[in-house]
Amino acid sequence: MIANAAGISTGRAALAAFTGFWLGLAQVSLAFALIAGAGASALLFFALTSIWLGGGAIGGLVVRGRAVTLVLAAALAVSVVARVLLFAHPFSNLGTVTGLLSGGLCGAYAAAFLAERSTLWTNARAVLLHENNGFVFGWVAGALLLILSANVLAVLALSIGIGLLAARVIKPAQVIAKVVKAGPQQYSE
Repeated sequence: MIANAAGISTGRAALAAFTGFWLGLAQVSLAFALIAGAGASALLFFALTSIWLGGGAIGGLVVRGRAVTLVLAAALAVSVVARVLLFAHPFSNLGTVTGLLSGGLCGAYAAAFLAERSTLWTNARAVLLHENNGFVFGWVAGALLLILSANVLAVLALSIGIGLLAARVIKPAQVIAKVVKAGPQQYSE
């Protein structure tokens, strides 16, 4: 990863790549959950891909500000509900629709993240490069994890998604500034 040569700092490049990695894992995990719980069908996979892209179009055009964080939270929550429904009630229409909705929300978050960070970091090409590379790596890692366990993949995707959500909600720089300002003796526990 050549961060500074691409026009953004190493930390920003890593965040974009990590976000892309999570999106790749989430897409593979969700696709597998849909295929296993709603029937192995190429049409279902293409429906997921189309809805993901449609969500991306909406997210890139409409989702701004705090709504980006809300879309990420909704994507995680609906993803969990979809997996539960697809496991508990295989081949149900509700599980299938919920799984596809989760894909649309993930796509919306992907595009909203790119739009948000491209504006904040002023180099859209660099953000897209690192997010896309992370996505490809996440897709490959997700496919390899399916060989190990679909459950491990699902838990890993959820854990990373929760970490990304926490990073959006809890600003690390603000926490560090409070610790430094208050003094280390108050935070020695």
